[in-house]
Amino acid sequence: MRARTRKSEPFSFDKLKDFFTTVLLHLSFYAFIVFLVIFFIDNFS
Repeated sequence: MRARTRKSEPFSFDKLKDFFTTVLLHLSFYAFIVFLVIFFIDNFS
């Protein structure tokens, strides 16, 4: 019973923190790539 409730636990801040950190990392990564692409297009066109 205890393990079941722990498994289906809807809200855990550690999971939320991990999720947000990964999302932020991916967003910054893609923003960096987009910035580089725009920079190169601006330079070479």
